[in-house]
Amino acid sequence: MTTETENLCPICAFGPLRVGTSDHGERLNLTCPRCGKFTITQTVARTLDERQLATKLSAWIRNRNEQGAKIPEISTATIKNIIDCFPTLSVIDKQAILLEIFGRRSKYPGSSVSFDSNLDFPLIWGENANELDFHLRTLMARSLIQAGDQLKAAAGQGPPEYMLTAAGWSHLDEVNRPRSISTQAFVAMSFDTTLRSAWRKGIEPAIIRSGYRPFRTDAQPSLDRIDVQIMAEIKRSHLVVADVTLQRPGVYFEAGYAIGLGIPVYWCVRKDDLQNVHFDTRQYNHIVWENPDDLCVQLHDFIYAVSGPSTAI
Repeated sequence: MTTETENLCPICAFGPLRVGTSDHGERLNLTCPRCGKFTITQTVARTLDERQLATKLSAWIRNRNEQGAKIPEISTATIKNIIDCFPTLSVIDKQAILLEIFGRRSKYPGSSVSFDSNLDFPLIWGENANELDFHLRTLMARSLIQAGDQLKAAAGQGPPEYMLTAAGWSHLDEVNRPRSISTQAFVAMSFDTTLRSAWRKGIEPAIIRSGYRPFRTDAQPSLDRIDVQIMAEIKRSHLVVADVTLQRPGVYFEAGYAIGLGIPVYWCVRKDDLQNVHFDTRQYNHIVWENPDDLCVQLHDFIYAVSGPSTAI
């Protein structure tokens, strides 16, 4: 039996909103103006006392809704895997995300984009409306965006509007251009010794034969925080190979970050671990391999067919 009531969102505390319940009230089916549509169990909702966790969960739901991705039921069986997907973002990372949103939402150069700070701050994994306002002001100070038509907002007919400046469009072009000419292929995989031959005899030679330069973060020492280095190297890459064998959360994070940047990701998994692939990525086509030679052949053919060969190296 399903019933409907008015309530506050158990994650972001926004409301009132209509809430559908089932299983004697244990399962909540919500459509939140801030988070979007999702289903959560009361058992998990009651444990979200830590506001930072709730804020990141709201951002995760909102971003998946924006991307049109399926959102699994948030329950005790899924919440840990979901938390493992939360990224670590710097101030500059969040502003880069905001600029990408401007680029996607702009119908043409010179068109305005509106943001309701109270509802849209989860889009940049922000903590609150003040943070989104800060990033908007900062992008204006950097001359990357400018105020759009403010008459509607002044008259109470909608949120403020902004538009990308010529410098903003150029900045987006500069950010995207290195990926289009890069020969680097970022490899995300477990560094467990049992996968050493998969790297040496499978992934590495497949990438090289395709004309690209394989890169793993363990191959080059760095004093930077590992997540900062990872994001920098992914941004420099033409493609990402993500082997999820052994189900390391970091591999999923790196692949997800690449997808957010529009970089093609080639998913791989050893056959005996296929049933453990994360629910978020099962819809993607995976290269299922049994031995390093098999992996090498399949990955090379897949890269050649989708990305084409690189002749730069």
